Amino acid sequence: MSTFHVRSDDDLEIPLLAAVADAEKTGAQTLTVEIAAGTYTKPLVLAAPTSPNKLGFVVTASNAVFKSSIQITGASVSLRGIVVDGARPAGVAISLQAFTTLDVANLAVIGVRGGSTNERDPVIDLVARARGATATLHDIWVVDSGGGSAPIIRIPQNGPGRWARVELANIALVGNRGGAGIAATSTDALAIKDAFVVEPNLTDAWLHLNTHGAVTIDHSTIGVKDLVDHGDAPKPNVSATHLTGLPKGGVDVGVAATAARANTAPDRTKLAASYKLAP
Repeated sequence: MSTFHVRSDDDLEIPLLAAVADAEKTGAQTLTVEIAAGTYTKPLVLAAPTSPNKLGFVVTASNAVFKSSIQITGASVSLRGIVVDGARPAGVAISLQAFTTLDVANLAVIGVRGGSTNERDPVIDLVARARGATATLHDIWVVDSGGGSAPIIRIPQNGPGRWARVELANIALVGNRGGAGIAATSTDALAIKDAFVVEPNLTDAWLHLNTHGAVTIDHSTIGVKDLVDHGDAPKPNVSATHLTGLPKGGVDVGVAATAARANTAPDRTKLAASYKLAP
């Protein structure tokens, strides 16, 4: 296993590209990227130049704030401890693509707006590059982000790639702007649990399904205009979940944004109390 340390914006350019190329050349299975505390204005881009299906990435950070996009493609991808705050990317803000496993924890996205004229770019893309891959995301914030008609989180079709399972656990989605909250096309199973959702600004149903895989929503608090558009797909199985109306007087994103910037795990009970919703 190879390790590369990022301490400044300069490290995110030629030195990081060289480290990825060296890891691929030496046949390393994984490159670990450790990001020091600080604010970074350059994008984080990771992908093996010739064989992206053979090199995996483990990215760990502590108090690292990015003002630009995160773009990672690997055999496996692990991402922990990143805050993306106020980014204005030309396309997708966070694109995570994996051939085998995707594991994301303690990711906070606040105030992200697309900078392109294409308003169909989501805030987060979760892309399976091979059939049978799995994705697990937990302790995730997405607050006051998005725009146009794009979904906030997209699980798109990608040629032969298809997720066997996507799990979103302990997520908080508050005051975002766009079409759907989550648009799922390419997964055999989607599990959402311990979610806190208050989304008055979406123009479509919060959950847009175009997959015949099993979809479950469990132990969540959800305040949206419309819960799901499943088309010809089966309805999701909803259990132990409070489907509430939207808070009177609108949504103060500042409450969630402050907690997200601290990048502590979302607390559904505390959030429900703050927004005067039953947990």
